[in-house]
Amino acid sequence: MWDYPRGSVAYDLMVGAILAFIFLTPPAVFRDKPLLSKARDEIVMLPGASGETRFWLEESLIQTIPVDHRMERLSELLTERTGMERRAVTLEALRSADDALHGYVVVTRP
Repeated sequence: MWDYPRGSVAYDLMVGAILAFIFLTPPAVFRDKPLLSKARDEIVMLPGASGETRFWLEESLIQTIPVDHRMERLSELLTERTGMERRAVTLEALRSADDALHGYVVVTRP
């Protein structure tokens, strides 16, 4: 399929067509978007087991949510940030050896 000599008009047209496709095709054509479209440093997606996704959340984000509404509000927040329906299943605090709070890990399922 590609037997054009380098520097020929046909070669240059093919390379131009490939480059135009690469650089001019909008990302929406491929539905390519980051998993955290509104990502900030306060939420980071972590690897998880099959069927679940884990997120690290900054402590200041969690502390603003009342305790009795945390799981519901976290589900809404993560669904909003990822663009996918997420349901918060567990929430655990990450503490250092000296018991300082460093953030939270939320496990979610679709």
